[in-house]
Amino acid sequence: MKYQKHLLFWGLFLAATLSYAQPKKGDLTLGGGVSLTADPFEEDSRSFGLSISPIVGIFLTDHLLVGTQLGGNFYSFSTENYSSFSYGMQVAPSVAYYFGDGPWQPFLSGGVGVSASSRRTQENGILQNPDSRTRINFNARAGAIYWLANHVGITTFVNYSSGRTLNQPDASFNQGLNAGVGVQFIWSR
Repeated sequence: MKYQKHLLFWGLFLAATLSYAQPKKGDLTLGGGVSLTADPFEEDSRSFGLSISPIVGIFLTDHLLVGTQLGGNFYSFSTENYSSFSYGMQVAPSVAYYFGDGPWQPFLSGGVGVSASSRRTQENGILQNPDSRTRINFNARAGAIYWLANHVGITTFVNYSSGRTLNQPDASFNQGLNAGVGVQFIWSR
């Protein structure tokens, strides 16, 4: 009986692995991630951050995805005499190209986005110059997706981003490089 259970488990696992998704023209996709930030190791300060970034899109061909990221974030930091919190929203149209047809598919993507954020700071109980910013952001991403099942894939990527605050005349471009993981779902028509 134990042998049959193991055989059934591995048979189902193999069937699920072999039935990986193959995106087709017209398929809809939903993906993205959630990020949580906290610093529990500082004794005299507290910080917390939350970022949510869903991405929706449609495959225009079997390999070309056009989509939009709608993001939101919140961050707070405080000490005994100082507190600051900020929040923001982002809209970022993007395009991605997936190479190959197997369960592993490398991809390249890029996008341009606009974000708005607001920050409030208090020092010794007195509100300091509230700050609102509008930014334009550019990003380029290289990664791979592994299709776990017919409609679910896990992604890993390296992302380069560059952005500039629009409503500050002396603002320079900020650049960053990060890596991440995510999940992607496909709905076939």
